[in-house]
Amino acid sequence: MNPDDIIEILRTSPFQPFVVFLNDGSMFTVNHPEQAMIVGDVMYVANEGRGVRVAMMNVTRVETAEITPPSRS
Repeated sequence: MNPDDIIEILRTSPFQPFVVFLNDGSMFTVNHPEQAMIVGDVMYVANEGRGVRVAMMNVTRVETAEITPPSRS
């Protein structure tokens, strides 16, 4: 996937959370635009309390995340 494609998704307003799928079968969700950053051909993501560094050549696809609103009790 092209880094410019991810940059465009990160800059979309209003931001829509998305899921990044990798060629090893793993995936992670980007819930906020400040959670991810593209530097050259590498994407850095703060995910579940840890930092993830991903070479863009390993990204197979990106999909909009299904967000379930919190229930009000």
